[in-house]
Amino acid sequence: MSGFNYSKWDNLDCSSSEDEADEPSVTRFDNSSSVTFGGGRDGILIDEQSQSQSQSTTALKGAAPAATQAAAPASAPTVVPPPKPKPTEPPTSNGSTFTTPSNQTISFSQIRETLTLSLLIPSTTKSPTLTVTLKDAFTFKDRNAAVGKAKCSLLVSLEGEEILNDVLMHNVYHGDSDDPDLELLTPDWELKTYGSSKYLQITLQKAVPMSGVVIWWTRVFRDYGDDIVVEREDKNGMKEAWEEAHRMFKEKVGGRAKEEVFF
Repeated sequence: MSGFNYSKWDNLDCSSSEDEADEPSVTRFDNSSSVTFGGGRDGILIDEQSQSQSQSTTALKGAAPAATQAAAPASAPTVVPPPKPKPTEPPTSNGSTFTTPSNQTISFSQIRETLTLSLLIPSTTKSPTLTVTLKDAFTFKDRNAAVGKAKCSLLVSLEGEEILNDVLMHNVYHGDSDDPDLELLTPDWELKTYGSSKYLQITLQKAVPMSGVVIWWTRVFRDYGDDIVVEREDKNGMKEAWEEAHRMFKEKVGGRAKEEVFF
């Protein structure tokens, strides 16, 4: 056997007194207090009062002062404007209201590019009972080359009966087709109510002889109706521009040398 004496192991002190020495001892006072770790001079001292003040200060950083919160103005209520009253009459801006030879009441208005017709119809009329077509309208490609006498016709049928078939005062074009062989086309139309009356509202696209020219219609149909005076700001300017373009065209054509053709 070795010369080690193991009998001393039985007398080894395994109490927790050393562990207890490492436990912190806490002392509380009325004003300030401290926590000491490990005991002795080398222990760590934490001032509880300073920590509490620091925590209180940190907590206040995230909140606004009471005076500031009270001074915040309340959000103003949202003001919703009242709805605009619905028009009781169809539009007649730069247009008028007239009666056709077949006793149909039509109102029309216009802007630079379009003409809007409002045809008075029975209040019980449904969309499937109406047929609206354009005959001999220009294609979209030729919308700025509509020269010559107007030849476009507007046809309207109600429940299979024709109530309108007249040649328009000026040419129009159809924007959804470039097929020159398509004779009959359907313009944009919808049913509208003004007051207690129902109208068939048709929008026509104006065709012009050259790009940049605006044609103001003095009436809708070629063969009847009273001419109106269109009030517009560019009336004189457009008239002068048209006359100047016409003069330049005549000079260009007149300057060409005549050639004899023999057969």
